[in-house]
Amino acid sequence: MKNLPYLLLLVLFSACIHPSTKGKSTAKINDTIPKDITLPGDKDSVLIDEDYKLTKGELRKILIENPELNKSEFIQHPDITYYGRANKNTLVFGSETGQDNYYGVYAYFLKLKNGEKKYRQQRETLIKIYGDINSIYGQLTGGGTYFGHQYSRILGYAEYSIWKAKDKDYYTRDYDISKQKALYINALRQHIIDEIVANNNNGLTPKDKRKLQSTTFKTVDELDKLITNYFYLKMAQEFEYSNY
Repeated sequence: MKNLPYLLLLVLFSACIHPSTKGKSTAKINDTIPKDITLPGDKDSVLIDEDYKLTKGELRKILIENPELNKSEFIQHPDITYYGRANKNTLVFGSETGQDNYYGVYAYFLKLKNGEKKYRQQRETLIKIYGDINSIYGQLTGGGTYFGHQYSRILGYAEYSIWKAKDKDYYTRDYDISKQKALYINALRQHIIDEIVANNNNGLTPKDKRKLQSTTFKTVDELDKLITNYFYLKMAQEFEYSNY
């Protein structure tokens, strides 16, 4: 028992917690500390999403219970990570909303590995691109909970796209993509037209259909502006084809 004070000091100094910047924490949480020990800074708030906050202590507990979130190699798609996680019985991430939160935490820790500042522009653009695609399909089907949950999970999808692209040459392909992009954008517009014309069973009047086409076409126009290189085009195609 004589060594107890020294052991406690060792535990305290082994916690790797970095200070917040600009009101958002970039904490690196040490998952080797027992989760029932309280450390300095554990009550500090960390913004995961605009509507989802956790403390550093809660994040440390999550890492201990979900070690797949702390992998430095062999990062997997968030869908695979979520459904393949060892601790499936946790109440924290068990519901649909819990799954949304898991994707946010997944994105938070992967962003630390990718580099928050280094890929900030790519991250912001991907989130907008994925959000626009989700919005288009949500409007075409009259909405639904799936699309609401997708908005929350897009953080994880975008962060994984950045990670995946680092191992390939997506960032360095700087050739003209105008013809490829035109094919993609025109196909999306044609899909919208076909869906609206064929959608005769949900009570839409001709006026409603014209309005829906106008609204979704504006979102497509925004997509057209956001997709400025091969990386964004490739990621937009993959996201759309795998989720809708």
